[in-house]
Amino acid sequence: MAIASPVLSAQALARESKTVPIVMASGAGAQRLGLIASLAHPGGNVTGLQNQLDELSAKQLEFLREIAPNAKRVMALSSGLGASEPDVREGSRAAAKTFGMTLIEALADSPTRIGEVSAACERERCEALLVLLDPNVQNFRSEVVAMAARLRIPAVYRPISPSDR
Repeated sequence: MAIASPVLSAQALARESKTVPIVMASGAGAQRLGLIASLAHPGGNVTGLQNQLDELSAKQLEFLREIAPNAKRVMALSSGLGASEPDVREGSRAAAKTFGMTLIEALADSPTRIGEVSAACERERCEALLVLLDPNVQNFRSEVVAMAARLRIPAVYRPISPSDR
C-alpha cells in the first residue's frame, strides 16, 4: 500500500502501478484527473480522502463577509495550476453570487506576478482579497500577505498547517 498527499502524488503513483493500493491522504481533483470513477465508488486501486473545495470556498467567502461586511468587489487569487482549479473557481463564483459579491479573478503562478495582481486589484477597486485553496500559491504566501497589507484590504487565506512550517 502507498499513501499519497496531495492528489498529484496519488496521480504519480497511479501511473506507476494499477495494482498497488493507493490511499490519498488529502487534496482535491481525483475524479477530474481520472484517478477515481466517483466519490461513492472510486473503483481501481486509488481511494482515500478528498477536500470538498466548493464548500470550503463558500466558507472562506462567508468568513470574509463577516470580517468585511461592506466588501462587494473581491479579488479571487489562485495560480491557475491546481488540479482542482475549475472546481475551486466554480465554487467561489457560486458562493460570491449567493453573498452578493463580485469576483475579480486573478492568476499568479509565481511571486514575480504579485505586482501585476496588485495593479489589477487597484485598477478594479477591489475591497477584499480571497486566496483560493491552491497549493501553488502557498509557496509565495508571504508576498501575497504583504500585497494585501500594502493595499490595506481585508483578506482570507488558507490556514497554515503544521506540515507547512
